[in-house]
Amino acid sequence: MRDEVQPNVRAFPLSPRTGRGRPPLRVEELSMSLLDGFEGGPADTVVLPIWSDERPLTGLAALIDWRTCAWLSRALREGVTTGARGEATLTMTRRLGAAWRVVMIGMGERGGLDREDARELGDGIFDVLARLGARKVLLGVPSGRRDPSLPLSLCEAIAGRLQDAAAGARDPRDAPIWWAVAEPELVPYLRALAEGRP
Repeated sequence: MRDEVQPNVRAFPLSPRTGRGRPPLRVEELSMSLLDGFEGGPADTVVLPIWSDERPLTGLAALIDWRTCAWLSRALREGVTTGARGEATLTMTRRLGAAWRVVMIGMGERGGLDREDARELGDGIFDVLARLGARKVLLGVPSGRRDPSLPLSLCEAIAGRLQDAAAGARDPRDAPIWWAVAEPELVPYLRALAEGRP
């Protein structure tokens, strides 16, 4: 009995090292050209965790703000979003080719967050995006310059939820995929986290 070949169906990519599906959390280093690779591409949603007391914006939020002629800065100035902890602001944009919607998540004041709070925030971010039905997400990892443990704890919570969602998907192609966009100093730690290494 021969296997039937279905047209237009791609095999789910397997990791050459482990034989498992590729990790649902992928890590990209923040660079000026990063958004060009996502222009009209694989993401449906950009999520930007924003501190209420950090201006100017940093990380992916700063890059998007620059590429959209200060669109995010205007939203903050006009009070559309404030960065207050737990606040979630959804907006659609035609100015950004990387995705058709942006979700800004308030993280509160930078000094008011500990590791457990950051993990809870990561769970909250995942829940918001799951309710929106987002499957391909570009996550702007918050800056780790003052305390790298906070963005790593946030991403650890998200990675755990993504692993659970991938394991529960009937078809691996239906599992959510997130790209974590981070400053260069966080990238090695995030890649180890994404690959399940200690």
